Amino acid sequence: YADSKWATANTETEQPANTEKAPPMNTDEAAPVISLPEFSAVADSIECTLLDMLDKMTLSSAAEKELETLRATIDAGLNWYELAAVLEQLGGLVLQVLDRDHGDIEKFLQGLNERLADVNEQLQRASQRHEIFADHTEQFTVELRNDIDALQAELDEEKAIDTLKDAVSTQVEQMSDRLNQYNEEQQEHAQELTSEISRLQEKIKTLETEAKENQRLLAEQVEKSLLDALTQLPNREAYDERITTEFARWQRYRRPLSLAVVDVDHFKSVNDNYGHMAGDNVLRILANTLTKRLRRTDYIARYGGEEFVILMPETGLADAMHVMEQVREKVAETPFHFKSEPLTITVSCGLASFNEGDSIEQVFERADEQLYAAKNGGRNQCRAA
Repeated sequence: YADSKWATANTETEQPANTEKAPPMNTDEAAPVISLPEFSAVADSIECTLLDMLDKMTLSSAAEKELETLRATIDAGLNWYELAAVLEQLGGLVLQVLDRDHGDIEKFLQGLNERLADVNEQLQRASQRHEIFADHTEQFTVELRNDIDALQAELDEEKAIDTLKDAVSTQVEQMSDRLNQYNEEQQEHAQELTSEISRLQEKIKTLETEAKENQRLLAEQVEKSLLDALTQLPNREAYDERITTEFARWQRYRRPLSLAVVDVDHFKSVNDNYGHMAGDNVLRILANTLTKRLRRTDYIARYGGEEFVILMPETGLADAMHVMEQVREKVAETPFHFKSEPLTITVSCGLASFNEGDSIEQVFERADEQLYAAKNGGRNQCRAA
């Protein structure tokens, strides 16, 4: 939540003069007056959200200049009219990211399809060579059997010993030639098959390497999509996944589970007086301080803007309150500076624990209500429900 959540927006707006005579109104019905809040009341939240989106974008070098120009425009401050132009530019950048990602996926799939087709072709060639190898073996077996039968026939005939000797010698020589020819053909086929298998193994190895690299890149993209670019903490999406897991574990084992919502006090005035760069620096230092002061079993995420959410497994409400009071005090003691000028930064927090029949939304709402109470109670304090 932006600190402006608890600020009162100016609802009075000047109405343009109208020279035309207005039609008579039904005095029995009061016409509702609809007015927009001043942009300053919501500027901090909108600008933080837009900058957050820009931080998560990975663009081509050609589009980086446009992104930096857009970032500078947002940093300089917006009004209602500039917001429309910024959103239009941002929409164009989002489309560029989607088109590029779509093109990368298409290119990868096309390359993968070509490689798989190549592997399939080599497999077919290897299979064909194996069939030829089997056919030659069968042919050799038939011919060898015929030679043996012919030799047996020569032996069965009553011939002179010299004639028989010549006949046997001829048959044996034919069998020897056939065997040599068969061995040569088999060696040739074996070499070709070995070469084909080696090439196939190389192709498969290349595919495996590319698959591992793409898997690594995909894992990096998934991790990046769940990480807040500014604070390097888990983001809202990562929190949604984690709270679902912790809630399921709580439902199963009924072990204590507490939730805290933390918000930076007067953060809007930091941005207004010192600029968004100072605000970003405050959030980075605060994220580091919170992470160091929390326990290893606790989970912290940047929920949005200057708001953080903390999950405390195996922790009842009283113990969670004790931990968060220590964290709050440590934040108040942490020195913050911007351009050598000291800044006083404090946080308020609201806590709630999971009870029988609770949903995730109900617990978060209770913690949020306690945060609201802490803000209204003077800030720099923790409240628990």
